[in-house]
Formats: sequence, C-alpha cells, structure tokens
Amino acid sequence: MCATGFESPSIPPSSAVNIPAVGNPVPSVDALVADVGARSPSVTFPSGVVAALNAAVDRLSSEVETRDHIIRELRDDNQGLRDQAFQANTWRTQYNNLCKTTADEATAYQNALARANAGISSLNSQLAAARRREVDVARAANQPLQDDLRRVNALLVTHAEEHQRDVARIRDLETSASVAEAARVSAQADRDSAQASVLPIASRAASFSVRVGRCSSFRYSTAGSDTDACASPDCPCAGLENALALSQQASRAEVARLEGLIDQSDLAYTERTMTWRRLLREARAGRESARLVRDALVTRLSDMVTAVGGSLDITQLVRSLESRVEASTYTATPLPPDL
Repeated sequence: MCATGFESPSIPPSSAVNIPAVGNPVPSVDALVADVGARSPSVTFPSGVVAALNAAVDRLSSEVETRDHIIRELRDDNQGLRDQAFQANTWRTQYNNLCKTTADEATAYQNALARANAGISSLNSQLAAARRREVDVARAANQPLQDDLRRVNALLVTHAEEHQRDVARIRDLETSASVAEAARVSAQADRDSAQASVLPIASRAASFSVRVGRCSSFRYSTAGSDTDACASPDCPCAGLENALALSQQASRAEVARLEGLIDQSDLAYTERTMTWRRLLREARAGRESARLVRDALVTRLSDMVTAVGGSLDITQLVRSLESRVEASTYTATPLPPDL
C-alpha cells in the first residue's frame, strides 16, 4: 500500500504447465515420428494394428503440435507477463521513489510555508509597530499645529470682536457726523437768514444816514436855539442812528458766531471722517493679517497630513472655522445689513 492509498501491482503466480526453460530444445513431432520409423523394421505388426497405430500417431502428432503451439503461446504469454511484472516492478520502484520525493517535497514546502507564515507574522508586527510609531509622530507633530489653530481661532475671535467694536464706533461716528451735518445746515440757514436780515437794516441805516446828514446841514443853517434842540440827546435822529449801529453790531456778532459754529462743525466732521477711515483701514489690515496667518497654518497642516499619507479637506476646514467664529461673534452683536 502506497502513501497515496493505492495498492501497488504484484507478479502473478507461476503456471501449472511444465514449460521448458529458456534455451532448452523442445522435442518436436517430427523427431518422434523419425524415432518410430527407425524402430518399425525391427517390429512386425498386423496391418490393422499398423493402420490404427498410424491413426493414433497422426492424432497424437496433431495433439502434440496443438500442445506445442499452446506451449509456445503460453511461453510467449509467460514472457510477456515476466516483462509486464518487471515493468510493474520498475514502475513500483519509480512510484515509491516519486512518493518519497513527493513526501520530502511536501515536508519541505510545509516547512517553507511555516517559515513564510512566521516571516509574515514578523512583518505584520513590524508594520503595526511602524504604523504606531508614525501615528505617535503624527500626533506629536500635530499637537503644536493644533495649538497654533487654537491660537488662530482666538486671534480670529479677537479680530472679530475688535471689528464689532469698530463697527460700533463707526456707527457712533456716523451718528455724530449726521448731527454735525444737521447743525452745519442749520447754522448755514441761520447765517443766511441773518445776512438776509442785515441787508434791510443796512439799507435802513443808509437811509437814516442820509436823513441824519440832511438834519445836520439843517442844524448848521438854523439859529442857536434850534441848534441846541437838534443836538440834544432827545433828538429822534440821534436815537435812530444809535439803534441802527447797535443793530448792525449785533447782526455782525451773530453772523460771526454762526460762521464759527459752521467752521467747528466742518472741522469735527472732517476729524470724525478721518478717524472713521483710519479705523476701517486698521480693521481691514487686522482681518487680512489674520487671514494670512490662517492660510499659512492650514497649508502647514495639509502638508503634514499629506506627508503621513492622510488627506484633509482644506475648504471644509476653513468654512467650519469661519462659521464657528461668525456664530460666536455675530450672535451677541449682529452686523448691520449694509456691512
């Protein structure tokens, strides 16, 4: 029985026929007939016996030939069986050698497979250790970046709060500018009305001056009593002249005061406009610097994640940061619709 479960072939048992050995002569029928013919002259038989004997000899010779033919066929068959048995032995030897070789190769393959499995286990453990080391290194390298991101978030929140304060100051400046503009317009209207009121007073003063001149000439042409009466403080012309002078002086003072108010409102409006523009420039510069810092840190984070074999959605990260900053800042102090 072989290792594979098949039964090896065996040599069949020898035949019961007495077969001459290889190389020995086989007695033929012709030799027997010659022997009988040589012996027949010394023996005298009846004709019937001779005929029967010849018939028996013929029958025997045919049987002997048949047997000789059968023996030859059996010998050929036996030789074929011997050859088949030898070939079967050869095949059996080759099969045994093949089974032994196959078993040795199978053992060698199993040993190689065991060594390969051990190598794979070792490589897997080394790969897992390398992955853990890479993860630890990535975490250690990511920690400063996370701190930078938190600082950037705090910086963005600070800039957003400063922007809200700038917006509040800008609103105050807009309100003050509107009040100053209204005061300037009112002062200009008052100045125009004062100038309009000064014009008839000036015309009346001119007419009164003419009348005073006429009165003076009339005073010099009259007598001394009339002159004293005209020069007295109770003269109506002198009172009118004094009233006109006082009215002109008051009108000029009011016009000067209104012009000073207009100049002050213009100066305040100019100063507030310059302050407003300066605050806007500072807010824009702060926002731009915060944006540059954010972009630099996000680029650095993306490079580090890509270096360790990962992937990062920069756009989604920036949007989430901006949405969180806007949600935390604009909830308390919402921006106006025009900003």
